[in-house]
Amino acid sequence: MIAVLFVALPVSCKVAAQSKTSKRTEHNNFLKGYWNYANGAQAFYDGVSNYAKGTKVPINNCYQFVVGEDYWENLKSTANNTWSVNQIVRYCPTGTRVYTPTIFTKVNDSTIRLQNSLLGTEYLIRHSNN
Repeated sequence: MIAVLFVALPVSCKVAAQSKTSKRTEHNNFLKGYWNYANGAQAFYDGVSNYAKGTKVPINNCYQFVVGEDYWENLKSTANNTWSVNQIVRYCPTGTRVYTPTIFTKVNDSTIRLQNSLLGTEYLIRHSNN
């Protein structure tokens, strides 16, 4: 009987972990793709990880953004159509980089509202070729 418990416990823990991952992926699936910022920057989110990589830098890059750096970190689904994330912020002309707590909210199928104490409210638009 004890041997059965030792076999059943790891299996049930694995199923619970897969269920959590599946729910996270399902909630984050909306974010999968390329997202454009008003300043010309762009980020790509793969739908699975907890970060998004920069694929384009702003048109005026006095901020010294770099393609491939994390524009979003620590992405977490907090409710239906709402996520918390640490958003990259860079300062011009030094390029100093900080990550600030940010709330993403789905506005519609192609728009995210980004709210952050440093950036205020901005809107990210899904790249049309997704």
